[in-house]
Amino acid sequence: MKKIAALVTVVMLFITACTYIPAAEEDFEFTISWTMLGQTLEYRSEENLLIKDDRWDNGEVSGGAMHTAELILSDADMRTVRDLVGMMNLDHYPDAPEVYDPGTMKVEPSSDVTVWVRYKGQEKTITAEDIKISKKASSADGIAFMNMVDITLKMITGTEEYTSMPAWSEKNVP
Repeated sequence: MKKIAALVTVVMLFITACTYIPAAEEDFEFTISWTMLGQTLEYRSEENLLIKDDRWDNGEVSGGAMHTAELILSDADMRTVRDLVGMMNLDHYPDAPEVYDPGTMKVEPSSDVTVWVRYKGQEKTITAEDIKISKKASSADGIAFMNMVDITLKMITGTEEYTSMPAWSEKNVP
């Protein structure tokens, strides 16, 4: 009987080990939204939703279209984004609607990024306006933020789901 109990215990431990997901992975979701020239690219990991929207120009409906696609990032990609968020000290960033300045060169036309994350029990929305993507920031917090934004956007725009969406309308091609 003791052998059976020991065997059951070993099997249960094995099953638990195979299905264990660390709390940090269970409690991580993000949304990233990048807007430039009235065009918005948004990804919501919680919904596996990719949105490409160019219906707006200066807050006014101006034609264009909104396209959506299901995009399920791989476990490795989600780990990468989670690790990038982990390099950010979320307490150092102001909560939206207060705007965060990562210290990048200002750019015209306006390029705005909003990032929402749920990470280790904390939720944070960070908004940065008039920034230049792919340019280094001037502070450690700015560098961590811009690395997260830059790598995540490259990851998303490199997917088949993104590249198979219709091109941006001609009215606002960046």
